[in-house]
Amino acid sequence: MISFSHPSMLWALTALAIPWAIHLLSRKEGKVIRIGSIRHIQETSTRQFKGIRLNEILLLALRSLIVIMSVLLLAGLQWSRPGNQDWVLAEPGLEHSSMIKEALDSLQKQGYELHSLTPGFPTETTGDTTQILSYAELLHDLQARPLRNVVVFSYNKVLSSPGSAQVLPPHVRWIGVPAPATEFILTQVQHTPDTIATRIGYSSADQTRFNSQLQPGVVQKADIPPTITVALLYEAGYRYDATIIRTALATLEQSLPVTFVIKEKSSDNETYDWCIALGTPDGLAKSAGILRLAEHTNQPLLKQAGPNVWELTKRLNPETAIHDNLIIQLAGLMIPAKRWQTIAQQNDRRMMPDQILWAPAQGGDSIQNIEKPATLYLWLILIALLIAERMVAYQRNQ
Repeated sequence: MISFSHPSMLWALTALAIPWAIHLLSRKEGKVIRIGSIRHIQETSTRQFKGIRLNEILLLALRSLIVIMSVLLLAGLQWSRPGNQDWVLAEPGLEHSSMIKEALDSLQKQGYELHSLTPGFPTETTGDTTQILSYAELLHDLQARPLRNVVVFSYNKVLSSPGSAQVLPPHVRWIGVPAPATEFILTQVQHTPDTIATRIGYSSADQTRFNSQLQPGVVQKADIPPTITVALLYEAGYRYDATIIRTALATLEQSLPVTFVIKEKSSDNETYDWCIALGTPDGLAKSAGILRLAEHTNQPLLKQAGPNVWELTKRLNPETAIHDNLIIQLAGLMIPAKRWQTIAQQNDRRMMPDQILWAPAQGGDSIQNIEKPATLYLWLILIALLIAERMVAYQRNQ
């Protein structure tokens, strides 16, 4: 497809009249014939040439082509060939956004093809808006395609961003657009027979936060609280530490949709989710994870000591529990939060600024800096025509 960046310059094609006028009005010089004597030549009247006729047609053609090439250079001739196209990509959810609608329409009128910013870059732009993309992988795939200009409209989601700033190629322009804020239910359980416990999340381009609400009612489809079995084994001298552990787990039950089943005597026939050993109790219960007391100095309160084995590095009291955030650390260690993490991630609207997400390549990041292939070709043709015109004119003494 042929287009011009400065189509108003095409009026200069009227300059073609100049070489044509020169060739039409010029007279070919008469041929001189040398003879020995004019004695027998009779005098006659000179016939006037009254017609207009072109001469030196090859030179006229070369000079006309020089004018045409010069005008095409001034007008900025461009063309799109297979493998040399312009794309505009929109992240799912942005293709119908009023914030970029005008820009999308303008780019499409200029010949840009609209694609979805998803793996494979389909032309169907109604993808999954909750999908967590990898911007680094998508940029790598774009670079592998023979594209000339690329404009990307993206939410710049934090979870989709690369760990460090990536170099943005000069032919790619990446524009971040803030996602609309959203409020969502993370989980909802029946707290009491007539009370609903709801964990609500709120996410915008600036932050994501959560809060819990208790309200009267009965949920029709409640989340089933996970049940975590705990074997709490301790020596007599660690009874107070065990009380702190039980209090922390009870607090988690009130704050989160989770139920702890605590047994202070283990059974050889049972396998527990966790075994918490304080002191040196008689044996350890069979469990998926072990948390044991092993006092260390200058260590975090919970320390991993091996596969599925953690150590409690301090004796427990209320001051230690508050200062070292015992409840939060136990929640992160013992509660399976994969499902809740998935819901939170799908609704995360936090945005990474363009300046942090991408590092510009040398030479600038504007798509205007890319040399158009048509310009190079036109210059080569123009130079060749100028050389040919001079050679023909010299040979014909023009």
